[in-house]
Amino acid sequence: MNNQEKKIGKGRRIAFGLIAALLVFSQLFVLASCASAGDQVANAQALCQEGKFLQAAKILEAVRTDDPEIIKTAKKLYKDYPLLQCKQGEIITFGTIEQDGDTSGEEPIEWIVLSVDEGSQPMALLLSKKVIGSISARSKTEGNMSYANSNIHEWCESDFYSSICMGNDDVKKAILMTEISTEPSSTGVDSGDPVKAHVFAPSIQDIEQYLKGNEELEQYIRAEGTAAVKANKTKVTNKGFAGYWLRNAGESEGFASAVTDKGEIIEGSSMSSAHGIRPMMWIKLG
Repeated sequence: MNNQEKKIGKGRRIAFGLIAALLVFSQLFVLASCASAGDQVANAQALCQEGKFLQAAKILEAVRTDDPEIIKTAKKLYKDYPLLQCKQGEIITFGTIEQDGDTSGEEPIEWIVLSVDEGSQPMALLLSKKVIGSISARSKTEGNMSYANSNIHEWCESDFYSSICMGNDDVKKAILMTEISTEPSSTGVDSGDPVKAHVFAPSIQDIEQYLKGNEELEQYIRAEGTAAVKANKTKVTNKGFAGYWLRNAGESEGFASAVTDKGEIIEGSSMSSAHGIRPMMWIKLG
């Protein structure tokens, strides 16, 4: 073998060695990636158990893997912890309540995520996708509509909140107590003092801020009533939409604000009439 052949043979051995090293490195990289992805999902799972959903969601979004077991575990987390999906415009399920008129079991409640606050106390603002209840707005005090003293506030805070929290500590821990203030009507009628509540009715300002003018969310200004609401004879059009109360006072004494079954905001609905209720609340994400 001449020197030229020896050089070629040596070059081939070096090349084969480099290829083998690269193959080993790539295999180790794949294994390390899988291990890293597995650790990420495990970390996200631990955060979910602590109620730190915003942090967990960001970790899961960054996971890149083809491992079927890791993917299966991640999908189960999204199923077990719906608050992981709290992004503006998303529809999530959270809590259960009777909605179909059949008392054999409760149904998951669908919520529209109106806003997500990533501040020192991460939280999300939710509005029920459907009209859940139906009552009159009648106030316990004579005169103008006062949300703090209204049937609407009592239903939201007592009937609804108590029902969805009953036997479900995870739901109860997630719902934040919030101080709710309400703007006067356009004619200057006072809507009453601020009130602390876990669940509350939306205001005119909420509808205008979060739904009006938002192409993705504007379709939800009108709301379909649940089967249970329809059975309770709340005003429903042939298209299946129900009007619902807002927490603002009306244009004059004895009236309150509402959204009609056509999606129009009015300030002249008699407090003695029946409308639907769309619960609203702030949820803790961390």
